[in-house]
Amino acid sequence: MPELTMPPVAELTTFGAARAEVKDFAARHGLREALDAALRLVDQTFPAGSVPDLRLQFSPDHESDRLVVNVTTPADVRTAVACHQNLSDRWTRELPPHAQERLVSTFSTG
Repeated sequence: MPELTMPPVAELTTFGAARAEVKDFAARHGLREALDAALRLVDQTFPAGSVPDLRLQFSPDHESDRLVVNVTTPADVRTAVACHQNLSDRWTRELPPHAQERLVSTFSTG
């Protein structure tokens, strides 16, 4: 599977106006390496042509901000669900606990 064209979060340039917010959030919460790892997991678990989008979201349950990694994939729904389940399994095994509290994965097809 080809690699995502997105650079590591430290060099983020593909998220327009939100990139500064994303970089600041990642730096403030010690998530730069974990976010890079999360984006690599997306690349490894979703098919070619899938694109991650990052956005900040307030979580009322945790009374804090989270960084949502939403993957838009060209895959059909069944495949996308299987890919996201694979991502979730690896996410919980490979990302540090502090990152799992602040990073959330979702997906959409399209």
